[in-house]
Amino acid sequence: MRARLAFFAARLAVAILFVLTALYCLLAYIPFTYHQIHLGGLVAWVSAFAHYQPYLYWLALAAAGLTLPWDRGRVLRLFSALFLAVYGIAGVALLRHPLLSGLENNLQSVYWSLLALTPLLWIAMLDWTARWRVFSWQPAGGEAARLFWACLLAALWAWLLSATVVIFRYAFSADARFNTRQWVAALAWSLALHIVVFMSVFLILNLVRAITFLLSERAAVQVIFFAAAVVALLTLILKYVVFVPLSFSGYLGNATAVAFAFSLTAFFSGVSVRLYRNEDGPIESALDLLLGVVRFLKTAHPGLRISTLLAGSALSAYLLIRATTTDWEFLLQKIIVIGTWAAAFAFFYLTPRLRSKRHGSLVITAALFPCLYMGYIGLSPRFQPDSGNPTSEAAGFLDDYRNYDIGFRLASDLTSPPRAAVPDDSFFAFLAGNTNIPRSVRTDPVQINLTPQIAPAVASRPNIFMIVIDSLRRDYVSPYNSEVTFTPGMDAFARESVVFQNAFTRYTGTGLSEPSIWAGAMLLHKQYVTPFYPMNSLQRLLEAENYRQFVARDEILKTIMAPSARVTALEANQATMNLEACPTLAELREQGRTDLRLYAAAGHPRLGDQPPEQIGRRRRGLPGLRPGLRFPRQES
Repeated sequence: MRARLAFFAARLAVAILFVLTALYCLLAYIPFTYHQIHLGGLVAWVSAFAHYQPYLYWLALAAAGLTLPWDRGRVLRLFSALFLAVYGIAGVALLRHPLLSGLENNLQSVYWSLLALTPLLWIAMLDWTARWRVFSWQPAGGEAARLFWACLLAALWAWLLSATVVIFRYAFSADARFNTRQWVAALAWSLALHIVVFMSVFLILNLVRAITFLLSERAAVQVIFFAAAVVALLTLILKYVVFVPLSFSGYLGNATAVAFAFSLTAFFSGVSVRLYRNEDGPIESALDLLLGVVRFLKTAHPGLRISTLLAGSALSAYLLIRATTTDWEFLLQKIIVIGTWAAAFAFFYLTPRLRSKRHGSLVITAALFPCLYMGYIGLSPRFQPDSGNPTSEAAGFLDDYRNYDIGFRLASDLTSPPRAAVPDDSFFAFLAGNTNIPRSVRTDPVQINLTPQIAPAVASRPNIFMIVIDSLRRDYVSPYNSEVTFTPGMDAFARESVVFQNAFTRYTGTGLSEPSIWAGAMLLHKQYVTPFYPMNSLQRLLEAENYRQFVARDEILKTIMAPSARVTALEANQATMNLEACPTLAELREQGRTDLRLYAAAGHPRLGDQPPEQIGRRRRGLPGLRPGLRFPRQES
């Protein structure tokens, strides 16, 4: 047991290293993640991984070398040695020229991502070749019942865990106000949708099993078909759950999803084959073989099985709660939920189960749930008083509940009917096909002229303060929500200002909203068109008006602002995600005092004798001293 646990731990370390490397390279191709993660340092541990990856690579290579099938014949020893030679040379190259720190936002990053997956495929080939003929194959009866009860129990356990997490979230949330009736309705809907999803999985697995038996009863055929089903499922998850929030689609996104799914399935199925021992008994099904990484549960003591289930569930709940504050479009939480569902199914599939000869009745029972749900979806508009209004009270409540119960959110997304076609579908298809344009696509800037001619103003020009706050919702700010009491400074500022109630942005993401502010126009969906200065209306206006500009520049502003002697960088040595208001304001105050001393030395000595508040009042009348100000973006 200890040897197999050590083997699995080593192989898991190998998979983590190469999958993270492949994902990091892939994210470099996506403009949003390239600027926020690679350049902006949005996630500290990801940046640390990129820095230490050349050294971690050697640890993973050593773990792979120790677990290769050296004892399985001369040919396998030769290919194992060749593996170490090829990837050892690659490791030396990484030490001399670190790959991840030099990635750019172009198509080469995708190629590096796919290349990082090749060690997994090579190892999988060695594992399957070494152990394919070792295990004994003896299909057992009652497989349909085994799948049915595994899916049903996994659905019930996943729902129970999801309900526990949502109740915990609700207990620490001041925003959710659900009454008893709403709680009962929401939890009942969540249970129903969990069962619908898992019964659909049962029907798919049983269909694959039936097709394989019609073609052949050979073990190889069944394993290939079930492995293909796993690859297809992982591909759909990557395509629709992971890549859609990242705006990575098209043929390249599809091909990348298939490559990741195939590599992971091949690698971990190979690990399962290597973990098999004759004393474990015969392999009863293809899934029994593919789930070999947790096959110890089949013969483990009941106490160990229960402890494993509870520990895994606690870890899943902890990760869901911790991911809440750093997630993007529920992406991380959905991935955690999918992993929890898969682990729950594997647990109940490999533990003692009920067997039944009533194969047909189980299929009918399982099909009843999706059919009833589809019937409800099809008939419900006829019984609703306002079927065309998606913002009814019930729909609004369930939409709020989805923010707390990610299992329910994912299940409802999976079971929702496809969006009905609309007359302007071609327009949306055009937008989707021309969005998130990578930097490798050549685009030239256009001249944006908001006025025919920019000339310096004759009248006195005011100081300009631009404060940009990232990710701040209006319902969390007191000027827009009278129930908010924790933003008194903004409330006081709003009382002496003009507050716009109907302002809108061209884009919902920081990466494009910030350049749009400086351009004063809608821009091409690319990060970024360079040189940007012809489109930077605001900077050209400030330059024409002879403004001194004090700017805390993040990675976006470093890209879109042209170098200028009139620009003084605040917090110049800080990374984007480390920019904070208080240090920036302190530096701005010091810069202002330095400018006033220089101004006094140039012929206005009386200014140096005035207190700061008097200087602040008189600065507006000083020609030539017009500092433009922009506060740093702040995470809320």
